[in-house]
Amino acid sequence: WSAQLETLYAARNCFVHRLGTVGVGDCEPGRALLSLQYVRLASVFRPKEGPEQQMPDIFDPNSLPFTTPSEGWLCAKWAPTAIEFPVGEKLQLAPKVLTEILLFADVCAFALLRSAEEFAVKQGVKATPSSS
Repeated sequence: WSAQLETLYAARNCFVHRLGTVGVGDCEPGRALLSLQYVRLASVFRPKEGPEQQMPDIFDPNSLPFTTPSEGWLCAKWAPTAIEFPVGEKLQLAPKVLTEILLFADVCAFALLRSAEEFAVKQGVKATPSSS
Protein backbone atom coordinates (compact mmCIF):
# COMPACT_ATOMS: atom_id res chain seq x y z
CA TRP A 1 0.00 0.00 0.00
CA SER A 2 3.02 2.29 -0.28
CA ALA A 3 1.66 3.98 -3.43
CA GLN A 4 -1.49 4.97 -1.55
CA LEU A 5 0.51 6.25 1.41
CA GLU A 6 2.57 8.48 -0.91
CA THR A 7 -0.62 10.20 -2.07
CA LEU A 8 -1.50 10.96 1.56
CA TYR A 9 1.82 12.77 1.84
CA ALA A 10 0.99 14.79 -1.30
CA ALA A 11 -2.33 15.78 0.32
CA ARG A 12 -0.48 16.76 3.50
CA ASN A 13 1.86 18.98 1.46
CA CYS A 14 -1.13 20.59 -0.24
CA PHE A 15 -2.63 21.49 3.15
CA VAL A 16 0.65 22.68 4.67
CA HIS A 17 1.97 24.73 1.72
CA ARG A 18 -1.21 25.94 -0.02
CA LEU A 19 -3.86 25.73 2.73
CA GLY A 20 -5.60 22.90 0.84
CA THR A 21 -5.75 24.51 -2.62
CA VAL A 22 -4.30 22.03 -5.12
CA GLY A 23 -1.23 23.35 -6.93
CA VAL A 24 0.78 21.96 -9.85
CA GLY A 25 3.44 20.73 -7.40
CA ASP A 26 0.86 18.49 -5.71
CA CYS A 27 0.08 16.63 -8.91
CA GLU A 28 1.67 13.67 -10.61
CA PRO A 29 3.90 14.64 -13.56
CA GLY A 30 1.84 15.29 -16.69
CA ARG A 31 -1.48 15.42 -14.82
CA ALA A 32 -3.30 18.45 -13.47
CA LEU A 33 -4.89 16.36 -10.71
CA LEU A 34 -3.99 15.45 -7.17
CA SER A 35 -5.03 11.83 -6.79
CA LEU A 36 -5.70 10.90 -3.17
CA GLN A 37 -5.61 7.12 -2.93
CA TYR A 38 -6.36 4.92 0.05
CA VAL A 39 -7.81 1.53 0.90
CA ARG A 40 -11.15 1.39 2.70
CA LEU A 41 -13.36 -1.32 4.12
CA ALA A 42 -16.15 -2.27 1.73
CA SER A 43 -19.11 -4.51 2.52
CA VAL A 44 -19.70 -7.50 0.27
CA PHE A 45 -22.08 -10.43 0.31
CA ARG A 46 -20.75 -13.93 -0.28
CA PRO A 47 -23.64 -16.25 -1.15
CA LYS A 48 -23.31 -19.97 -0.46
CA GLU A 49 -23.29 -20.38 -4.24
CA GLY A 50 -22.35 -17.85 -6.90
CA PRO A 51 -20.10 -14.80 -7.14
CA GLU A 52 -19.44 -12.19 -4.47
CA GLN A 53 -21.75 -9.15 -4.65
CA GLN A 54 -21.24 -5.53 -3.60
CA MET A 55 -23.58 -4.41 -0.86
CA PRO A 56 -24.67 -1.00 0.44
CA ASP A 57 -22.05 0.65 2.62
CA ILE A 58 -22.87 -0.75 6.07
CA PHE A 59 -20.19 1.52 7.55
CA ASP A 60 -22.09 4.65 6.46
CA PRO A 61 -24.35 5.91 9.26
CA ASN A 62 -26.81 7.11 6.58
CA SER A 63 -27.09 3.64 4.99
CA LEU A 64 -30.60 2.24 4.87
CA PRO A 65 -31.55 -1.31 5.95
CA PHE A 66 -31.27 -3.97 3.26
CA THR A 67 -31.96 -7.67 2.74
CA THR A 68 -29.41 -10.09 1.37
CA PRO A 69 -30.49 -11.77 -1.86
CA SER A 70 -29.93 -15.31 -0.55
CA GLU A 71 -28.30 -17.26 2.25
CA GLY A 72 -24.63 -16.46 2.73
CA TRP A 73 -22.20 -14.23 4.57
CA LEU A 74 -21.94 -10.46 4.92
CA CYS A 75 -18.22 -9.62 4.88
CA ALA A 76 -15.83 -6.69 4.80
CA LYS A 77 -12.84 -6.48 2.47
CA TRP A 78 -10.18 -3.90 1.64
CA ALA A 79 -11.14 -1.88 -1.45
CA PRO A 80 -8.71 0.49 -3.23
CA THR A 81 -10.29 3.93 -3.55
CA ALA A 82 -9.21 7.20 -5.21
CA ILE A 83 -10.49 10.77 -5.16
CA GLU A 84 -9.11 13.31 -7.66
CA PHE A 85 -8.85 17.05 -7.15
CA PRO A 86 -7.97 19.36 -10.10
CA VAL A 87 -5.43 22.18 -9.81
CA GLY A 88 -7.05 25.19 -8.14
CA GLU A 89 -9.67 23.16 -6.29
CA LYS A 90 -9.82 22.98 -2.50
CA LEU A 91 -8.94 19.60 -1.08
CA GLN A 92 -12.05 18.94 1.02
CA LEU A 93 -12.97 15.63 2.60
CA ALA A 94 -16.29 14.51 4.00
CA PRO A 95 -16.09 13.22 7.59
CA LYS A 96 -16.73 9.63 6.46
CA VAL A 97 -13.92 9.80 3.89
CA LEU A 98 -11.53 11.27 6.45
CA THR A 99 -12.48 8.45 8.85
CA GLU A 100 -11.71 5.88 6.12
CA ILE A 101 -8.34 7.51 5.37
CA LEU A 102 -7.39 7.65 9.06
CA LEU A 103 -8.28 3.96 9.53
CA PHE A 104 -6.12 3.12 6.50
CA ALA A 105 -3.22 5.17 7.88
CA ASP A 106 -3.59 3.54 11.30
CA VAL A 107 -3.52 0.02 9.82
CA CYS A 108 -0.42 0.92 7.79
CA ALA A 109 1.35 2.45 10.81
CA PHE A 110 0.58 -0.60 12.93
CA ALA A 111 1.91 -2.95 10.21
CA LEU A 112 5.08 -0.86 9.90
CA LEU A 113 5.59 -0.90 13.68
CA ARG A 114 5.17 -4.69 13.83
CA SER A 115 7.60 -5.13 10.93
CA ALA A 116 10.20 -2.90 12.63
CA GLU A 117 9.78 -4.78 15.92
CA GLU A 118 10.23 -8.16 14.18
CA PHE A 119 13.33 -6.88 12.38
CA ALA A 120 14.80 -5.56 15.63
CA VAL A 121 14.23 -8.88 17.42
CA LYS A 122 15.92 -10.74 14.54
CA GLN A 123 18.89 -8.38 14.95
CA GLY A 124 19.18 -9.31 18.63
CA VAL A 125 17.36 -6.36 20.19
CA LYS A 126 15.46 -7.46 23.28
CA ALA A 127 11.71 -7.09 22.87
CA THR A 128 9.75 -5.18 25.49
CA PRO A 129 6.01 -5.61 25.89
CA SER A 130 4.01 -3.16 23.80
CA SER A 131 1.66 -0.77 25.57
CA SER A 132 -1.02 -1.26 22.91
